[in-house]
Amino acid sequence: MRNVLLLGLVAFCAAPLFSQTPQAGFVYEDRSGTTGHTIVTDGKSYGPYKDLSRAIYSTHGRTGFFLVTKRDKTYILAQGKESGPFPPGFSDDRSWISDDGKFWAVTTLQESTSDDGNDTSQSQLWVNGKAYGPYTSVESVEYAEAGGSWIASVKTSDENWGILVNGKSQGTFTAVDQLWMSADGSLWGYVATKEGDQQVAVTQDKSYTGYQDANFSSMDPKAPHWAYAVRTGDEDETVVVDGKSLSGYLHFQDFVVTGSGRHWGFSADKLTDSGDYPVVVIDGTEYVGEGLSDGRQGAQEFFTWTVQDGPKTTVQLLAFP
Repeated sequence: MRNVLLLGLVAFCAAPLFSQTPQAGFVYEDRSGTTGHTIVTDGKSYGPYKDLSRAIYSTHGRTGFFLVTKRDKTYILAQGKESGPFPPGFSDDRSWISDDGKFWAVTTLQESTSDDGNDTSQSQLWVNGKAYGPYTSVESVEYAEAGGSWIASVKTSDENWGILVNGKSQGTFTAVDQLWMSADGSLWGYVATKEGDQQVAVTQDKSYTGYQDANFSSMDPKAPHWAYAVRTGDEDETVVVDGKSLSGYLHFQDFVVTGSGRHWGFSADKLTDSGDYPVVVIDGTEYVGEGLSDGRQGAQEFFTWTVQDGPKTTVQLLAFP
């Protein structure tokens, strides 16, 4: 029996782990000769260049672009066009391109030492052929995998920040705490601080100022449903789910989405004239209880939560077909 088990194990290990056929993504050819490097992609030739410094690919390898050198200067070859060159002393730092190729970006960096011996740096942001900056640094870049939308946070000085949304400045801030962009570009936003410690939260459809606190933890760009809450007073909280405002709640939390993406829910306190009490909201319907969580058994999805009645605790289950 031991030998049979060993043979079975060897046969299993020798079998391929995946049976799917790989799909071809971005394809290019680097033809080097006496005149330099010629890049061939999508049936078109570009160059010759002194060097092909680097090829950058999208998240799933569906498209790409190149950093090339000619006349000892670095250029970007993307979307069939050259951009650049980089300013003297600047070198490439980080690079991105969306899966549909409608967005690409490169940050460049120049590092130096000042007369007092301190290290200093400058950074530029190149997006779709246009240069932004230079800045003290480019901190974060978020982009849509389709459609070409993007958002970035930059440090304009040691104490000031800026936000760019599709290239348009959103103002000057003393700090930027959060930044997001959904995969299709329909959702974007940021949380920042203005001078005087004024908090601002800006989404694609609304701006909030002077709020007490906010919960943007459920703005997952890859989730099929999204939610956030902003509290503007002791008993005034706005909950937004998939762009729709819900009122009458406080202490929004536990936002969950089932694995199929068909159902969503969250926990909160229901505000009433006779007193507040905990509820869970599932697909827009309220149920008394708290501690919402999701689960799955086979093909069936469900939510569970608890209801407290004095010392008695009851677990509630809502299953979906």
